[in-house]
Amino acid sequence: MKMKKKINYFNASCFTFFKFSIQCELQLEAYLVELKMSDGQYGYGQILEIRYSDECKYSYFFKIFLQRFKFTDAKISKLIEKIIEDKAYSEENLNVTAVAIRISPTNYNFWIVRREILKNIKYDPFRELFWVEEIITENPKNALSWYHRKIIAGINLSCISIETEFKLTDQIITHDQKNYFAYSHRQWTINTFKFENLGLLKKEMQYTTSLLDIDVRNNSAWNQRFFVMKQLGKYDFILVKSEFNFTIDKIKKVIGNESAWNYLRGLLTTFGTKKLYQCMDDFIDYCEHELLENKNCN
Repeated sequence: MKMKKKINYFNASCFTFFKFSIQCELQLEAYLVELKMSDGQYGYGQILEIRYSDECKYSYFFKIFLQRFKFTDAKISKLIEKIIEDKAYSEENLNVTAVAIRISPTNYNFWIVRREILKNIKYDPFRELFWVEEIITENPKNALSWYHRKIIAGINLSCISIETEFKLTDQIITHDQKNYFAYSHRQWTINTFKFENLGLLKKEMQYTTSLLDIDVRNNSAWNQRFFVMKQLGKYDFILVKSEFNFTIDKIKKVIGNESAWNYLRGLLTTFGTKKLYQCMDDFIDYCEHELLENKNCN
């Protein structure tokens, strides 16, 4: 009876593909020569001749990789556990965690092991930040990838800036204007850099204004605006009054917009003064008129 040959997960070819998968360098010709896969079993030649986009070729080869080496979530989990047991902290095993995360990005243990390896080796923080940015853009609603970026960026603040973090969140919010994690990351960035850039909070107010101009019902934008306003309003009552009028105008445009009403309540609760409440008289008259004209108004 023939013994079934065990797959060597640590062979050189496998790790060549690890690096290929992670970095997305797509140096396909060099990769094919190194792995000696010229038999056309998976149609490699046809892919190169057709000249698909880099993204398409990357996805195809990654799927072939999983099939060829028979990686499953269970098998990769055992491999990760082995790394921890042996304390095998190395660049090579860092690549193992990268592929593991590609396979199962919501597996909390994979992210923990990756950070444990990073603690014990010399690594390029720029490369790590670039890598996790790729993971975020692929799955922008994965809390673990956003958290990982905060950890790495927090340790290496000199490697990031307001611009780099806002550029990333802008990219996500452009496609999903209510992505909680993107707004949360913006708040983390503001809390990290606000003392170094006093104009940052006002710029963020302008940013939320642009979002509300697109969709006045965007509750995430209103929430982000209130986060900023709580910090700005403590020092500038004129700004608070201006913000009060801004909110009233938005409510008048869509009287049933619950997000704007909640924001108004927040302003009155947080910054309520006699002067501010006096500004309510005209608005109350307006609301009474609307109620009389439209009994369905709430």
